[in-house]
Amino acid sequence: MRLVHLTVRSIAWLARHSDARQSVARQSVTRHNVARFFPSFVALGAALLGILLFQAPALHATPLQYMQVPASGSFSSPTTFNLPNYGSVQVSIAGTSATFFDQINGYNQGAGPYTWGTDTQRLGVLNTSGAPLSYSLNFNFLSGPPVASDLVLVVVGLASGTTATASLPGSLVGEYTFPPSGFYPGGPSSTTVLTGSTFSSLNDKDPLNTGWALYQPTGNFTNLSLAVSQISGDGIGFTLGYMVPEPSTICLLTVGALSLGLAALRKRRRRLK
Repeated sequence: MRLVHLTVRSIAWLARHSDARQSVARQSVTRHNVARFFPSFVALGAALLGILLFQAPALHATPLQYMQVPASGSFSSPTTFNLPNYGSVQVSIAGTSATFFDQINGYNQGAGPYTWGTDTQRLGVLNTSGAPLSYSLNFNFLSGPPVASDLVLVVVGLASGTTATASLPGSLVGEYTFPPSGFYPGGPSSTTVLTGSTFSSLNDKDPLNTGWALYQPTGNFTNLSLAVSQISGDGIGFTLGYMVPEPSTICLLTVGALSLGLAALRKRRRRLK
């Protein structure tokens, strides 16, 4: 009887340990498969995310940040400013003087595919000479050529008869129309017209002001300038904006880098074995 009892206990012990070894083996195989195929899963996920982003661009607006300039005071030419997400831009003006202006009725607005916050401070020129004024405004990009599709030039406040001509070809990608308000009782603003690379007013609403127009130049460049012809009594403004990297883009790049890193680690481990 004792022998039978010991035999049954031995068989039960062997069965338990056999199940344990099979469980460990299954876990080892599972871990091996996960480690083996994880980079592929990550790459596939990144590709699917990229397709989704390209196929549905209208699902979200693109945020802009504007050149960091003071809200008031006199502009000293030349001065270097920070353009967020790009770097340093040296701004100079020849033929007149400029001041800084806080475009508070442009806070937290949008135009075309773009939106922005409360950083709509800009350079301004007011012609009080009693005669037409001609001058040039120059932007020198010190941190290398900007990505043209990420950059916008803002031209705002043109009266009928005032023109500004950009040195680079491009297109209007949006315009915020200023509505009537306590800050701007003469609204709404007129529509900006682009003929070639020359800005002017359509004069369809306020004859003294156009809206916050966004111009996107093309090409590879480190310098952008404007030649302005401004009628007497007109006050106009300028600034630059640059696209904010989207969280989804940052995530996509991070996932891609992680996938490449895991693939390299797996290849190294195989060599060591």
